[in-house]
Amino acid sequence: MLLFVFASEFKFYLLLPPLLLLAWLRPGWGRTFFDRAEAAVSRLAKRRWLAVAAVGLTAFAASCVPALIRMPAPKIHDEFSYLLAADTFAHGRLTNPTHPLWPHFESIHIIQQPSYNSKYPPGQGVALALGQVLGHPILGVWLSLAVACASVCWMLQAWLPARWAFAGGLLMAIHPQIITWGYNYWGGAVAMTGGALLCGGMRRIVDTRREGAWPFGAGLLILANSRPYEGLVLSTSTIAAGIFVIIRASGAGGLREVVRQCGIPLFAFSLLTIFSLGFYNYRVTGSPLHMPYSEHVRQYLVEPIFVGEKFRPEPVYRHREIREFYVKEEVDLTLARHGFLYRSFKKFQAQGQNWLWMGLWLPPLLALPWRWRHDLWLHVAAVCLGGQVAALLAGQGLFPQYAAPGVALFVLLMVEGLRQLRLWRRSHGTGLAFTRWLCVLCVLTVPVVWGRTLAKNAEGWFRDRERVLAQLGALPGKHLVLMRYALDHNPNREWVFNAADLDRAKILWAREMDAEADFRLLAYFHDRTVWVVEPDQPNPQPHPYFPKPSVAPETGK
Repeated sequence: MLLFVFASEFKFYLLLPPLLLLAWLRPGWGRTFFDRAEAAVSRLAKRRWLAVAAVGLTAFAASCVPALIRMPAPKIHDEFSYLLAADTFAHGRLTNPTHPLWPHFESIHIIQQPSYNSKYPPGQGVALALGQVLGHPILGVWLSLAVACASVCWMLQAWLPARWAFAGGLLMAIHPQIITWGYNYWGGAVAMTGGALLCGGMRRIVDTRREGAWPFGAGLLILANSRPYEGLVLSTSTIAAGIFVIIRASGAGGLREVVRQCGIPLFAFSLLTIFSLGFYNYRVTGSPLHMPYSEHVRQYLVEPIFVGEKFRPEPVYRHREIREFYVKEEVDLTLARHGFLYRSFKKFQAQGQNWLWMGLWLPPLLALPWRWRHDLWLHVAAVCLGGQVAALLAGQGLFPQYAAPGVALFVLLMVEGLRQLRLWRRSHGTGLAFTRWLCVLCVLTVPVVWGRTLAKNAEGWFRDRERVLAQLGALPGKHLVLMRYALDHNPNREWVFNAADLDRAKILWAREMDAEADFRLLAYFHDRTVWVVEPDQPNPQPHPYFPKPSVAPETGK
């Protein structure tokens, strides 16, 4: 493990100069092995659906390896929110009724009124619900990643030669960000799938008309129910780019032909998208036009969502920890008080760290300009990806899942860069050798990423919570756990997250409030064993409940 930790801190991009020197001085090293490997890849790539399946299986295997050593435990607020949605869907409901004592169960990124549910669109929750039905929510994470990477391979098959599409899909399947997503519950695999289907469908509509209409419509539906803002930007730019290319190639007549052949499936998916969003919103918030996310913003947020917005008036918070998170921590995280240029720099820095493969994908990125002037479709991909970049800059988020809808286009550009880099000093073979060894180096980072993922998730408050959960779960009966936070409690270490059905949950986490409110809570759950946990103490343990000294009942003495 120490070796993995050390390797995870190593700057792999420092190996690029010696790798280039090796390719320059000894371009023939390993040529026999590489020729045979590429021949095998080419043979498999010709069987397109088999190649898609192979990419999906590779992604599934690469994602689940760390969990074979130790299962992931949720630790980010968003993960718990998505798991609440998953539990809701797995029990056949779209939302849950508000509990009569709901202030005790308030938490971050969750709404309690007008119904109890996650604030997020349902896409990720549906994927986790599938995993929960199969045995564990993490199965849904791995399956969604497998589908996402397979979709990227399918998308690339419409843009690139078969062997390059297969190679790009395999690289995506072992990408560090994909492996990282495989060890948490809030990744962007669902939105990544939607973006790949959308872009692959658009290219097929332009090239073959009807073949791409159904996947394109499915991509619209998935994006609207996973990342609606970024999905809307990608959908708009992709549709505009497709119309431009069709009119440029075939005039208005070509566009009419596309509408005639693809109009029915696109119209059907458009209606399904509008209906699914509206019905879900109606069930959760009571209005088909009011999203759970918007309701959460109304009830809790102070910070702006988009650049240029003003801060909102501070709402009424019932708990110190929740106020600390929304008023201070979130504002700091989003850098909302800094200038636009600084925020933009931080976003580029964060996304570059997430997607440029520890710096190893810098050479393909730098090689793209040499490919730029020769390929109209490369311009189309860059423009559509540019729309995603603009959407990221307009928002406040820094996390990699914000970029998930455009990942397939990013991989396309990286593979195009590799193709161009491969031709560098073609007669000498330098570019060919360099790209081959670069791919080998990417593969060698995989076990390092596994070790880094395990090391970063080995210890922490979330493991304490998992331990207490296991201790109480092994005891008979039902349990109510009141959390007693210290005044300096870190709101990013939140324990109060629950299942969908609060009354039937075996273990129920609740916030300790004032004496009167706590008395009503204990009276309501009189059939449960009541515990108190002080999570800010070393090695927190559940203890039989005792009132806080400041709110202890009168003794009469």
